[in-house]
Amino acid sequence: MEKRFTQEQVDRALLKEQLVLRVEQGEDVKSVSQELGLTYHPKHVWRLRRQYAEGGRHWAALIDGREGKQATKITARIMQWLMGELHSHPEATATELREHIRQRFEVEVSERYVRQLVHDLGRSGQAGRPSKVPSGVVVVNEPVLVEQSSHAGAMVLRGALWRMGIMPVLLQVIEACLDQYRERFPEQELRVMTSQVETRVSKLLTLILLPCLSLERCYNLIGYQGHGLAALLPNGVHYKYGSLELFLNELARLDVGHPAMDALAAVFCHVFYPGQRSLLTYWDYCVKPLWTDYPQPKSKVTRIGRVMACTKMLFVHGPQGHPLYLVNRPGDADLNDDVPKTQKMFMAATGRFLRVCVLDREGNALNLALWGALYIPPPTKKKKKKKEANNKKNKKRLM
Repeated sequence: MEKRFTQEQVDRALLKEQLVLRVEQGEDVKSVSQELGLTYHPKHVWRLRRQYAEGGRHWAALIDGREGKQATKITARIMQWLMGELHSHPEATATELREHIRQRFEVEVSERYVRQLVHDLGRSGQAGRPSKVPSGVVVVNEPVLVEQSSHAGAMVLRGALWRMGIMPVLLQVIEACLDQYRERFPEQELRVMTSQVETRVSKLLTLILLPCLSLERCYNLIGYQGHGLAALLPNGVHYKYGSLELFLNELARLDVGHPAMDALAAVFCHVFYPGQRSLLTYWDYCVKPLWTDYPQPKSKVTRIGRVMACTKMLFVHGPQGHPLYLVNRPGDADLNDDVPKTQKMFMAATGRFLRVCVLDREGNALNLALWGALYIPPPTKKKKKKKEANNKKNKKRLM
């Protein structure tokens, strides 16, 4: 039976053939890949060359072997539905959830994988038929020996990430940014972001849980020989430095930072300060030195007592000290200019009005004070009714 390919598959195979032929003639892999709009690393081009040779040096050998089929993925949309389903039907079993996913989203997943997802979402076990003790078996009621661990709190943190809605929101933002990236650059591929959702979850968890294991940066994983990190991840994989660096590079290419911060700010306000009331907030910079030879904006880094290249991180904290929002600014940024802009961004992301903003002496400029005096909060329904009643009374007195 003759195979039929789409025009997109044929065009991409022809581009791969040009890449292989030009590399065989001695041209640079990186420059040729950029010119053709491909994203192949030099050490991976040999796979294309071998595939091209085994296929009789014909472009058809470079067609994507999946022939239109896509890998099975649990998307952020399915995770959101699964959270709602567990909330409304906590007694649902993995078999029932697997069948619902197949019927609703047309995705085939294993029952074991569904149980793992349910466990990650915070449910410790599933209701079912109690196990029967065979006759002749003696039940021993001895105390269980529990092994103490200095990193046991990380398991609580992992469950809180799902329970508070932080991990589903991050997955949803990454999925949205990935769709936008594919629309802008349809010919460029991302190696890590096209993997399954459980891989993204494990790598996000690795980055979040690194400080719990006294690891400050991904670079510290080069000499890490422990087993605690793999035990904390759903897939049990201990990721290396290079894999996480590639993951961070692709996150930067997707420009996830600002959308993720806006989405997380809404989650933090809902979790720590529920309701639609106004907030009292505390604002301050955290100055981070930059050890680089490239020209960067400079300012005084107080904790080391020197003027150098740095970046300023503007934190917005709630009335009880919870961090709600973060904006990364250059080293020469001024708090008097950043507060009005950041306040508008925070209110647009969370829908919450900031009643009072407490600043340190860096924000004592006259222009900021005048701006705050002109910024009058919108009247509530009660205030509107009271104002209308007072206006009616004044009109009657005048008559």
